[in-house]
Order: sequence, then C-alpha cells, then structure tokens
Amino acid sequence: MKLNEVYNQIINLDPVAKFIFTFIIGLGAFLYKTFLNLYSEDDKQNQQIKVKEGELLGKLEASIAIYEKSEKDLTAQDKLIEKFGECYCYLSWEYKQKVRLFYENRSDSTLATLKKLISSRIDSIFTFGEKPLLVDQIPSFITKICRPLIPLVTVFIMLALLGVNYSAFLKANTFWGKLDVMVSWVTVVLSLVFFLTTINILIENKWRRGLGFKPWAYITIIILCPFTAYLIHPKLIAFTVIIQILSLVALFKTKNKQSNA
Repeated sequence: MKLNEVYNQIINLDPVAKFIFTFIIGLGAFLYKTFLNLYSEDDKQNQQIKVKEGELLGKLEASIAIYEKSEKDLTAQDKLIEKFGECYCYLSWEYKQKVRLFYENRSDSTLATLKKLISSRIDSIFTFGEKPLLVDQIPSFITKICRPLIPLVTVFIMLALLGVNYSAFLKANTFWGKLDVMVSWVTVVLSLVFFLTTINILIENKWRRGLGFKPWAYITIIILCPFTAYLIHPKLIAFTVIIQILSLVALFKTKNKQSNA
C-alpha cells in the first residue's frame, strides 16, 4: 500500500476515529519521550558510577602490582585485602566470587586471575575524554533508540489486553464466567511482564550468570505456562495462575537463599 493511499484513508476517517488515532499517536510520542528521558538520566548516573569504578579499579590494579613485588607477608596481604574491600561494591558477581576465594586461600594463582579480570575491565572502560570510534558508537546509538520501545510496547499491549478483557468481562453472564476472564487476564499479563523483563535484561546486557538454573527455570515456567495451557485447551488458562504463583514463591525463596548464602 502506498503512502498516499494510507494518508487518504486517514483523512476519510470519521471524527471519532480521527480523535482516537491522533490520541494514540500523541500518547505514543509522549510515552516514548518520557521513557527516553528516564533512560538518559539513568545513563548519566551510570557514567558517574563508571568514572568512580575506573578510578578504584585503577588503584586496585596498582596495589596488586605493588603487592606482587613485595615480600607478600601478612601485613602486605591485609593491605591488599583492604583495597579489595574499598572496590568491592563496584565489582561484578564473578569478580566478587574470585575476591572471596582470595580471602580464603590468599594464593598467587587466584590473585593472578583477579588481576587479569580487573585489567580486562579497566581496558573496557573508555579513557575519559577519549572519543569512541564510530563503529563503537553505532550499537550504543541503536540501543538508546530501541530501549524506550520496550516499555512503550508493554503499555500498549497492556491497554489492548485490558480492552479485550473488559469486552469479554461484559459478555460473561455468570460470576464464575467473569472470574475466569479476570484470572485469565492476570495470568497472561504476568507472563507478558516477565517476558518483556527478560528481553530488557538481555538488551541491557545484565544477564547474571550467577543467578543459577532454578530461578531461570521458574521464570520460564511463568512465561510459557499460559500459552502451553491455551494450546491444550483455552479454558485451562485460568488455572495456570496457580502454577505461576507457586513458581513465584519458589523464585523468591531461591533468591533469598542466594542472598543469604
């Protein structure tokens, strides 16, 4: 379909349809700008954190180099461990596990592994004032444009589901029929929220390898069980909310165990 044909169809819409169409476009533009500004502010805060991280990791790398040339006595080890403690909050999960291992064994091999990880992380942080290459800027630019689309699409899908659910709710004649519609809507929305959250984690590159198999298994169950039930029989969708609630409880218990470990 050509653009002029689309334009003519829009022009020939009745006033109510034009108002709805204009409202949706305006709402979409407003929400996109709002989410874009939120992400931009978040990027500024993250940039400040990266500056602090670069400074601390640079000092930590220097402390490791000093320690390697020292006599490696107990006093030198304690000073190095104190330096690790200063940087601990800026380390990733993988780095923290290596640091804890060094706390226990204080071996040169563990420290050598840590030094490689820290050096690699420092090298990945751009030198302040250095302008990144165009090749490096393109993926970042595309990510900045696409990130606000995830919450935007989520909002419109939620509104569409709400409209469909409201229509089905009005058509239901019995209490149990209305309850079935509401529970089915809740289970589909819950699945959608977890799915879009997972997509956002992947786009933000915040995949945490230390999360383990069980939490991701529970998340997968929460996402897939409504659609699996629908394929078996549409009437089963409402019952999947029980499976989702049990999976959520198990997920929170697993997370609490990992936090307390």
